[in-house]
Amino acid sequence: MTADLEKMYRMIFVNKDRVDYQIIFWRFSSMEPIKSYRLLTVTYGIARAPFLAMRTLLQLAQDYEKSFPDTTKAIRKNFYVDDLLTGADSVPEARR
Repeated sequence: MTADLEKMYRMIFVNKDRVDYQIIFWRFSSMEPIKSYRLLTVTYGIARAPFLAMRTLLQLAQDYEKSFPDTTKAIRKNFYVDDLLTGADSVPEARR
């Protein structure tokens, strides 16, 4: 089985206390005033993005381990960044 977490970084919100560290200053032309934008999600291309994404997955596995033990095992062992590659010995096991 394979899976891909679509737009993974954009689905992880940054703590409200930290958004002031992710500000972009932008204007579309030199005639406009500069505007500031706070990025509320993990941003692709910054050094810590892969770590934050993987750490989020691991935290979700820890939080839901009792409810979904097979799923959390797959999360811990079979993800590479946003891609899952895993398998099962039977169809019922795969569905579980």
